[in-house]
Amino acid sequence: MPDATRIPFITGHFLILVPVILNRTKAFRFIVDTGAQRTIISHDVADTLGLDIAHPLRFEAIVTAERQTAPAPVIRLDSVQLGGIRVRDLEASVFDLPPTLRADGLLGLNFLRRFRVTFEFDRSTLILRRIPA
Repeated sequence: MPDATRIPFITGHFLILVPVILNRTKAFRFIVDTGAQRTIISHDVADTLGLDIAHPLRFEAIVTAERQTAPAPVIRLDSVQLGGIRVRDLEASVFDLPPTLRADGLLGLNFLRRFRVTFEFDRSTLILRRIPA
């Protein structure tokens, strides 16, 4: 079996929260969301990283459980790191989550699908294994 990276997570409001390092700068609180097609970052995170959202790759609507949003900017992150795993050149939408979630973004399927993902809820651990080529 491929080497595993184990990441402790925090549960809150029935969510799984993990520290994600963006563009090798600092860690942000992200919700692990297996239902989100793409990773999402907040406007505050985009500002902190100095990203130019006025000139995105494109605009795309975000479909939530409740509704479809207005088109949001899609940008490219240089790197997204979770534990010892780093993914380069990952697209992310810029969209503010409800403040009650207390999260800086969502870690979506465009990151997660690169791994075998296991949740050990009894140990509050997310396990990522690279998929063999």
